[in-house]
Amino acid sequence: MNPKLDSNTNQIRKKESASLERRQPPSLSTRSLRQTAVESQNILRKHLLHAYLTMNSGDCRIGHNRMGSPSTNRRPNLITMNSTIDVSTPEQHEQRLRENTSEQAKNLFLEHGALWLKNAIPPSFVDELASAYRQKYTDQPLKKLKKKHAVVGDQRFMISIKLKPPFNDPRLYANTILLPLVQSLLGHQCVISSFGSVLSYPGAKHQPIHFDHPPLFESPEACGKTPPYALTVVIPLVDIRQETGSTAIWEGSHRRVTARQELQALSENPQWPQASIPLPNRGDVYLMDYRVIHGGMANEADYARPILYLVYSRPWFQDTFNFIDQKPVRFASGERKKIPKEFRHLFANH
Repeated sequence: MNPKLDSNTNQIRKKESASLERRQPPSLSTRSLRQTAVESQNILRKHLLHAYLTMNSGDCRIGHNRMGSPSTNRRPNLITMNSTIDVSTPEQHEQRLRENTSEQAKNLFLEHGALWLKNAIPPSFVDELASAYRQKYTDQPLKKLKKKHAVVGDQRFMISIKLKPPFNDPRLYANTILLPLVQSLLGHQCVISSFGSVLSYPGAKHQPIHFDHPPLFESPEACGKTPPYALTVVIPLVDIRQETGSTAIWEGSHRRVTARQELQALSENPQWPQASIPLPNRGDVYLMDYRVIHGGMANEADYARPILYLVYSRPWFQDTFNFIDQKPVRFASGERKKIPKEFRHLFANH
């Protein structure tokens, strides 16, 4: 080997290496890379969704992580829900719906895409959940919440809650009043798709009106005729009043062929008086079909409005749309094995 040639080659390599280093961008931390990936996914998701929906109805709003400005903050006139059932005192004691009540509840939900079920959960248990939630989340500084959890509107956060006491409790995820009703709607093999909460602080404005998920089929007719594939059970941790705001629900929109056009029109010019608005007390719950048009309302009270949600679905459905940067279900260490065997199938997808 020629020593002079070898020396010249090494010098050339060093120069090329130095030049390459100058051209390379500064290294990014793992957190920065993750944030960049999430931002890219959100941009791609927005453009894909826009392209998909504008084939029929223009730019609609979809999913928990809505894009765009909040709706106008005018307080709407209230319309009580058409789809309401008051659980009787004997049913509360037995923690089971009678057959005729269960059938009525099922039919109302299928027709309206929503159901307000009064006195479904003992208020004492809801207070236990609310106390734990307040210590863990509500009393935290906003800056800390913004770092750890998804921002889904002005002063509003979507938080995936770790399954641990008091939240890892069959009275919550396998409630003997709620679960049989859910199974009658989604089949006995239904699973929990996601579990978490939405926390709206004082001053939170109206959310954009939206669907929770893109339509499964291009055909509006097919979307309206198919049975429900997923539904959300909402459990308020405080009494919901007009000042705290609630969820505005456009009953029956899950079955309307014109739902996409309706959502487009509502996005451009919100008509809150057309919506039904449940005002549940602690212990009440309300259910929403994943296809129904709805939107979280402004919180004009001087205290926060936390709600828990459980999304149940048919086993083949997985919501990858709303859960890009956080898990749909989170288990604290050692908590999965504490779930009773008869309910473990509910968490089969996690």
